[in-house]
Amino acid sequence: MGLDLSLSSSGVVVLGLDGQLLHHTSIITKTRGMERLWYIRSQVADICTKHRPCLIAIEGYNRGARNGREEAGELAGIIKLMLFRNNVPYITPSPMQNKKFATGTGKAEKNQVMLAVFKRWGFSANTDDEADGFSLAVIALTIETKREPENATQREVIEAILNPPSKKKVASRKCLS
Repeated sequence: MGLDLSLSSSGVVVLGLDGQLLHHTSIITKTRGMERLWYIRSQVADICTKHRPCLIAIEGYNRGARNGREEAGELAGIIKLMLFRNNVPYITPSPMQNKKFATGTGKAEKNQVMLAVFKRWGFSANTDDEADGFSLAVIALTIETKREPENATQREVIEAILNPPSKKKVASRKCLS
């Protein structure tokens, strides 16, 4: 399953273990605040209950985003907590990794991702969020089924997701008293 979480339009795509498209939608609501977060969470929960995904790829945070990032973070946290509570494993490929997996470059524009998803996998997305969700679903499927990625770029993305570079530890400093 692939989730491109957004406050305005969350793209959700579910693929079967054989790669068959089982479900796709954009979750759209005009509500605000907690009501919006609850609505999106409820829709994702219903889809998870119906399709029982083995692994979900949730697009990670867009580090450059400014507007609404606190509420977007709350949405991601609510979804991740729900998945944790229900023992549903998830991964969080970055937006750059998702674009690179779909198009071959991490700097692709949304319309380029939509076109690449159509050309590569034949999925005609209704929105760019669904195109992102589809690519994320393929990432999850590739990892879950241990399928060989289609090319070296995709292999590189999968490797980076499975084995992220370790963060350097900051040397501990003694505090002056």
